Amino acid sequence: MPKYLLKKKDNWPKRLIGLTGPMCAGKSAVARLISQEGIPVLDVDCLAREVVKPGSEVLQRLVRTTQRDILKSDGSLDRARLLDLMLSGDEIKKNVEGIMHPEIYRLMDKRLQSLAEAGAGMVFVEVPLLFEAGWEDMFDFIITVSAPEELCMERLVRRNDIEPQKARDWFKWQMPPEEKSRRADYIIFNDLDLDSLKSQVMKLIGILKAKK
Repeated sequence: MPKYLLKKKDNWPKRLIGLTGPMCAGKSAVARLISQEGIPVLDVDCLAREVVKPGSEVLQRLVRTTQRDILKSDGSLDRARLLDLMLSGDEIKKNVEGIMHPEIYRLMDKRLQSLAEAGAGMVFVEVPLLFEAGWEDMFDFIITVSAPEELCMERLVRRNDIEPQKARDWFKWQMPPEEKSRRADYIIFNDLDLDSLKSQVMKLIGILKAKK
């Protein structure tokens, strides 16, 4: 995607916060807590599912590009299969991202404009691969949700019903968690209970609201 597109636009909400972190660190739990405070949260993973819905041009392009069976019996994208293919080589990963990222960006742009027009002054955007995609310049602040790596992988095994080795392979595909934390403006630690997580989220919202 052209670098000039990867900047915050004037017709987006005044304050845009990126929310990222490793697989199964707890980004969605943090997003829910933020939403409960009446602050809009866009989930880029949901946007990604939308752009590859059955019958879409994007899904057809992915099938043609990978030249593999990446569809489930109902015609929907087998996301786990596609991820395995992307892990198999840099070229296919680059091609898949070249198809999906611009479409996800266009849909995100449209949603952000709509939120700005509706009067939203602060919006969070949950982007699992925010740094990997080179999207950091779109945001005023970036939050990384952090949890112990072994705990994240245990959650990933349970959530996706996969073998531990596959979970390790998927986890290695991302930027190392410590690098995500180093590049973030704020870190939320999801290694205790929900009360601790909520306390951190509420404190951070207060800090962000107070920023000029």
